[in-house]
Amino acid sequence: MNHQGATLALALTALANAGALHAQELGYTYIELGYLYLEVDQRGSIRGDPDGDGWIVSGSWALDDRFHLVASYSDAELEAPGFRLDYRLTNAGVGMRHELSPAIDLVGRVAYVRADVKRDMGNFNENGFGLSAGLRGLATPELELNAMLSYVDLGGRIGSSGSLDLGAVFSLSDRLALFAEGSLGNEGSGVSGGVRLYFGR
Repeated sequence: MNHQGATLALALTALANAGALHAQELGYTYIELGYLYLEVDQRGSIRGDPDGDGWIVSGSWALDDRFHLVASYSDAELEAPGFRLDYRLTNAGVGMRHELSPAIDLVGRVAYVRADVKRDMGNFNENGFGLSAGLRGLATPELELNAMLSYVDLGGRIGSSGSLDLGAVFSLSDRLALFAEGSLGNEGSGVSGGVRLYFGR
């Protein structure tokens, strides 16, 4: 994961340079709806790596200046030759922010995670937890960049995975924004994009 570390270092440098900007406050109360594409790395599988798309809805709710609730639900259909599965992921948890500067926040989150898998060979589900930590920063008053390191442990048949998540949010107004995110992990990769609606920003 050396290349991931280098990418994270570049992202954090860009966010650090944003600290001198006079920018609006980062928002922690919002809802998102977007498109999702996933590719799962199944090393050694003769069927190849399953991939597919779906949708995701997520949100955050600020409890006070430091703490916020987070939740998300995603639904994707993945396929490979002779193989298909429906993958649904639900998580809910709590996050904490620490202001490093008026334009940069250090963010950490812990969440309950549940995966529901439907496939031709039978259905199953797993429960576990997720941890993430990283930075949110304003490169300009309209453009947010974020970088997070994430870890999810679902045990059982799914196991654990880690990823580097890089994203951007472009605000069209105080209430409406567009977002894009890419995730690169040891078990696969994914991209998502869509709209974000802020409340009480």
